[in-house]
Amino acid sequence: RDRDVTGVQTCALPILTGVALAAGKAEEGLWFIDTFLKARPLRGELQISRLKLAAYAEKIGIALDAARRLPNELDRLIHLPLLHYRAGQFKEVVALIPQLLQVDFGAHEQLPHALAVAAHSAGKTFNIALERACLDRLSAGGCSDQIAVFRVVSSLGADKETRQKARAELLDTYRKNPDSITLQDNMVGALRARDASSTSR
Repeated sequence: RDRDVTGVQTCALPILTGVALAAGKAEEGLWFIDTFLKARPLRGELQISRLKLAAYAEKIGIALDAARRLPNELDRLIHLPLLHYRAGQFKEVVALIPQLLQVDFGAHEQLPHALAVAAHSAGKTFNIALERACLDRLSAGGCSDQIAVFRVVSSLGADKETRQKARAELLDTYRKNPDSITLQDNMVGALRARDASSTSR
């Protein structure tokens, strides 16, 4: 084919990315994306695919590089804290909180997730004011599901009463919001982590 990335190839990117992830072939998919990027280095959709594949392959450095190269400023602001958090770089996440707090709800579908990991990062670095600010923002946006998952994750290592209270809040939130993708994706893992913490004591 022509060395330029055509419209057909661009439309195939989500399919390529999805198939590579489903097949556990993230590194192979990443190679194809890098080949496309040599022809069109400024294409945002290519960097998004590169970011997703690199994160799945646990190549966080590559994923962060892709996030920094995203042409859309809001996309960069949302993806960077998610990746820094995954890498355990909590101070880098906290540094982005003032900007995250200025983003309107509805501007980006992953904003609630970014605010939740920002809140946890602030707690990890003992910045209670920013932790509270992120949680208040989530509450104002009606994101009780993200807050409930945050409570369980933050309760790991805490006393038994705190862990039980967080678990009860999570279950109650799920009963009220059974269609929440956030709860469906995170509840089992959060409860398993809670149980593991409980049995280790």
